[in-house]
Amino acid sequence: MFTWKTGSSIPEVRHHSLKNGTELPVLVFPALERTGMVRQAFSTRLGGVSEGIYATMNLKFELQDDPSRVMENYRRIAEALGTAPDRFVVSAQTHTACVRRVTEEDAGSVALPTMLRGICRKENFLDLLENFILYDHSDGRTVKILARNHQYLGVNEAVRAYGERKLRDGKLGVFWHTQGSGKSYSMLFMAKKIRRKFLGSPTIVILTDRDELNKQIAGTFEACGLLGKTEGKKF
Repeated sequence: MFTWKTGSSIPEVRHHSLKNGTELPVLVFPALERTGMVRQAFSTRLGGVSEGIYATMNLKFELQDDPSRVMENYRRIAEALGTAPDRFVVSAQTHTACVRRVTEEDAGSVALPTMLRGICRKENFLDLLENFILYDHSDGRTVKILARNHQYLGVNEAVRAYGERKLRDGKLGVFWHTQGSGKSYSMLFMAKKIRRKFLGSPTIVILTDRDELNKQIAGTFEACGLLGKTEGKKF
């Protein structure tokens, strides 16, 4: 039986280093840790990506915050807990003594708000339709590619930084990816959006550390039509 002792209700701050290089501060209760029965992380207002009055760790879809940013905040909390956002169960806030019993079937109940309030929000839907759909014609077949959440957020942040490049002294920052998370497609989405949204004809230079990766990226750009009539093998 777990007994809550006097003084055990004082939380401690823990800083989790995330894969994107940022830190997420959360509150934990040592008394809960000592039980060995739960993984815990009480969020603060720090460590998220929301902006304005919702900065930065907003976890509520019902507000006027960008739903894609709210979902990224959930992703960061999930990473700190060593799980995935689709394992979360989100309940309405209540100031009562009620307890919700959660079963395996409840996992992932955050998905519907993400779809309806995220993708179907007018600005996001039009942005996805115009800038974040590709048709990859590799290997003699056509595959429709829709950007993942991290690609949508990361590319838009990079494009925003590109628009402010003079103020940033030409430095746009780092868009970090894990292995297999779609680096080539992210480059495509960014290059395509910059060409569509900005004046001029910018030169985009891609540096790789091995021939295999160079061929892969060049082939992807060619297969998705971004090189025009130029063959990827030229690069």
